[in-house]
Amino acid sequence: MEVVKKAYDLRELGKHLKEQGLDLAEDAAKSVAKASIAWLKESSELSSTPYDNMILAVALPEIEKVVDKQLDKIDGKEG
Repeated sequence: MEVVKKAYDLRELGKHLKEQGLDLAEDAAKSVAKASIAWLKESSELSSTPYDNMILAVALPEIEKVVDKQLDKIDGKEG
């Protein structure tokens, strides 16, 4: 197993996952992110407080962009 060279580098995580036989780590991570975001949206709609709806409406699109960009790096190939 390789030693991590940069703290919290998702490519390094991808290498570790591939070493464990998870060649589809990026696709799996994207599925987890997509399901988690859907769960957040559904939960906020059921919540009685308006604050979570406002936070999700303002912050979630930006968070999704950042998460997608980072997840795209897991397999070491962007795009």
